[in-house]
Amino acid sequence: MGAVFRTMLGKRGRPRPAAAAGASTGTLLPSRYNFAVSDSDASTILFNAASRAVGRFTAPQRPVLERILERPNESVAALGGGPAIKAYLLRAGFLVDAGHDEVAALRLRNRGAIEDRNARLELTLLPTLDCNFRCFYCYEQRRPERMSDQTVAAVLRFLEKTVPGRRALQLSWFGGEPLLELDTLLRISGRAARIAAEHHARFRNFLTTNGYLLDQETVERLAEAGIDGLSITIDGPRRWHDRFRPHRDGQGTFEQVLAGLTRAARRLPRAHVQVRVNYNARNLPDVEGVLDQIPDDLRGRLAILARPIFGRAAARCGSAEQRRGEGVLYRESRAFGLDVDLDATLLGPKETFCYADRRSSLIIGPSGGLFKCAVGDFSEASRMGRLMATGDTVWDKPRIAAWNQANGFESRICRECRYLPLCMGGCRAQRVSGEQRTDCQALFEHLEGALLRTFGRRSSKRPDQVASVNTAAAEVGVSQP
Repeated sequence: MGAVFRTMLGKRGRPRPAAAAGASTGTLLPSRYNFAVSDSDASTILFNAASRAVGRFTAPQRPVLERILERPNESVAALGGGPAIKAYLLRAGFLVDAGHDEVAALRLRNRGAIEDRNARLELTLLPTLDCNFRCFYCYEQRRPERMSDQTVAAVLRFLEKTVPGRRALQLSWFGGEPLLELDTLLRISGRAARIAAEHHARFRNFLTTNGYLLDQETVERLAEAGIDGLSITIDGPRRWHDRFRPHRDGQGTFEQVLAGLTRAARRLPRAHVQVRVNYNARNLPDVEGVLDQIPDDLRGRLAILARPIFGRAAARCGSAEQRRGEGVLYRESRAFGLDVDLDATLLGPKETFCYADRRSSLIIGPSGGLFKCAVGDFSEASRMGRLMATGDTVWDKPRIAAWNQANGFESRICRECRYLPLCMGGCRAQRVSGEQRTDCQALFEHLEGALLRTFGRRSSKRPDQVASVNTAAAEVGVSQP
């Protein structure tokens, strides 16, 4: 893999500078966002982070590939399969005109996604800030605050005013533990689904829950409410999960959470069900033990996502330890038949860093406070605005202006980063707070594994889902994960 990376990125391994945007120069350069990995059969999987194109090159084609990327303006007529390979590289974005500013193109994509108010309304609702768990790493301030009938009515008026003209409505339930206020969830979900249908908007309904209250009756009611996505946290095998995520009465929760996860996955066969594993230096060596507890019939139904615990009590891992531990979990998860949600995050279409960047994404707290980011305490002091009884939103102008201006594309470090298409500028909340992390590239160290898990010979992808370069073909297909 290293030789391919050097060829694509230059001798120093850094992206080549792009010329200013303008007319075609007739001179070609390899894209600064090319990535490659060698598969088990010595073929090369080539990925462009900006175009999301993926191609496979056989071992005999590899020298031709490297020659073209190293000297893209030379004739390829004498190279075996050279014309077909070069045509593919041009069409898929692996080769670009020297006059094409790749950063400017990404900035334009990012700006369009941020401002596209007619595409999708993403509404995260906090029906309560109370919780029946006492996870040691929780960053929220647990309060027995619940969404009143007046706030529910205001939310419904907001939807009635805002959904018309949208192509999609996505509700996300968060908290606190949202299932403590199941009736509120069902009431809003039912009306939201009808509003979306009336205006021909696609409706998605996603629930983040600790899973403890997922008894059979609750799961049935969630199915009726159209829940089509779930995220449930299990922090490794029982001994770690019960220590990290005890019930508020001090008892362990592993068995009941696993039972709830199982019920939900079986009753909602079309839902995306994510098992989130939070880890630190203590439980990371053992987290893959949770995989042995997943029933066999669910192994093709679930997806795994590992995330490091942050904060003062985190006992954080070193980067090498983190990369190694996550790698083990993801490899074992694939072997068990589970999807890896990180792979979709790395390889899937990326227009903004996260939902919170988009103007049409907002969070409504139990008392009608407006927020942008779900990582916070949702206190009155941190809110950015308020939902009025009329369904209108009133924003704190200085706060929302500061939020909207905190764009990573203004940072030279971000503009020069080879991972820019996979990140799109980094965390806006950290920029606003002035607490930007220095390990922002750690996530992308899993890119090689993601490519192999998704497109490698040992993956579950069909061969026709990866663009294979045929030297006899006039054109080569492009695959976009």
